[in-house]
Amino acid sequence: MRRIGLCVGIMGLWSTLGAPAVSGQPLTVRAGLVVFDRPEFDTLALVEFPFTLNRSEFQFFQPDTASKSLSARVFAQITLSDTLGVAVDSANTYFSSTVADSLEARRENYSLFNRLVLAVRPGTYSGRLTVIDAVSKREGAFNYEKIAVAAPEQNRLAIGGLSLAYRAEYQGPGAATESGVDRNGFRVLCNPDGLFSVSDTAIFVYAEVYNLDYHQESPNRFTQDLSVLHNSGSLFRALGSRSRPKPGRSAVVVESFDIGGWPPGLYVLEIKFADSSAAQEVAREIPFAIVDPKITAAAALSAELIAPGEIDLATQLNMVRFLLAPEEQAALESLNETGKLSYLTQYWRDRDPDPATPVNERFQEIYERYLYANNFFSFEEGKTDGWKTDRGRVLLVYGRWDRLEDQMHPAADYPYQVWWYDQTKQKAVFVFVDDRSIGNFRLVHSTMPGEIFNDDWDEAIRAGFLELE
Repeated sequence: MRRIGLCVGIMGLWSTLGAPAVSGQPLTVRAGLVVFDRPEFDTLALVEFPFTLNRSEFQFFQPDTASKSLSARVFAQITLSDTLGVAVDSANTYFSSTVADSLEARRENYSLFNRLVLAVRPGTYSGRLTVIDAVSKREGAFNYEKIAVAAPEQNRLAIGGLSLAYRAEYQGPGAATESGVDRNGFRVLCNPDGLFSVSDTAIFVYAEVYNLDYHQESPNRFTQDLSVLHNSGSLFRALGSRSRPKPGRSAVVVESFDIGGWPPGLYVLEIKFADSSAAQEVAREIPFAIVDPKITAAAALSAELIAPGEIDLATQLNMVRFLLAPEEQAALESLNETGKLSYLTQYWRDRDPDPATPVNERFQEIYERYLYANNFFSFEEGKTDGWKTDRGRVLLVYGRWDRLEDQMHPAADYPYQVWWYDQTKQKAVFVFVDDRSIGNFRLVHSTMPGEIFNDDWDEAIRAGFLELE
């Protein structure tokens, strides 16, 4: 079995796990693709484009002075193009999100769920999903490089609509809201790119089965079988078989399975249906990943883990620049290229927490911090200088924050961020200020020993300046 990779980037992953929205950056759009090739559609297939958005990235306003609630307005459009790049169809939607107050609007890890649907003829296409905050005018997009739509199966057992979700529950027709989409009366909170956190406890599966051998006078049953595979194709866990009654020529299947305590990594869900009366079977696979919010897991989302020897010398020197003591840095700089490579090889070997494993977990963690800093904190177009910034240095040295506040200074009207490290012995705080509103957040205060300390910011924090929960 070939290895399956997830088509997601660092941006999508970290937004899922609570990375802050940064002023001036595009909206984060996580999107997927689900094909419903039901036989009754004949030569067409319904293609659904489910997407989720970070609610905290949108600008909320008070539409009614008689109410304290706030609203955001969202416009989304999918444009489908042929192989020559010519637009052949499109669909759009305009919807709102309402919160009780500004504090609720700024809370992270709250998502907006929606979808767009097109009736598509068999063929190969590309697509672009565009999302616009109608208030702030910020935009975000997701590109579909290849959309392959096959003709619906007419006579053989087939699976359509296969997708993963955070939750799926039957509520009856008309369940479509900003907190889910309606599929045959099921309210489905889609997970469009299959990324789940180690803090998630379950995965829901939605699927439709077509062309069952159904006879009303003698309705029989069909069977389903669920398994989870390692990305290499070996079995990780058998989830069991189940017999289901045939409601007709097609059926909706909604299942869930517990992932509590599963290790981070890439997995493949294999779902099989068998119709004994027609002597037919059909199987489909869908990849998913479980990631740890404490690290970016950027390398874990590629097919292979990264080893120190696979990274160029310049990158390795950047990675350790803030980790070395002054005397260590001086010793490293005095060496030639071969000596530096040997020094760094020994440096990472000495810090490998479990030499018995094939991966150096400490190197992997620092490399992923480095990638994240460059992706989110860089000024250069090539995104290679984020590690040099104050936020990049703090991320490399201390790791990812436990909590983050991203706000505007009420008097000076410039943005600032506060990173809280609740799990460290010092329970440290870092305050970064962008006093020129250009995206350059400078460290102005920290309670971590050895870092800059500013009484003004310390008092502001103690006085509840940040409107914490």
